Amino acid sequence: MRVNPAPGVHWTCTDRGGAVLNLHTERWTILDPTAAHMWAALADGTDIEDLATALAHTHDVPLERVTADIAHLLDQARAAYLTTDHPRPRRFRRPR
Repeated sequence: MRVNPAPGVHWTCTDRGGAVLNLHTERWTILDPTAAHMWAALADGTDIEDLATALAHTHDVPLERVTADIAHLLDQARAAYLTTDHPRPRRFRRPR
């Protein structure tokens, strides 16, 4: 399965972490280095299962643990409207 970033979602990721901006909600999501690596790979089209297998092998971590971590990241991304598999959010209005 692949993940598609929603329209209006922009990100930058480094080895020190990352930040994802949703222009529709005007909200930032800050990522730790591990989550930034996962997000960058997923947003660039890496298959979820392929990413989980590669991370488990590279870091000598059980595949179940990596799969759960990716699922948690995707749950958070969906909640922040960062992926296309949810209804488009209404634009938030700033208080005046």
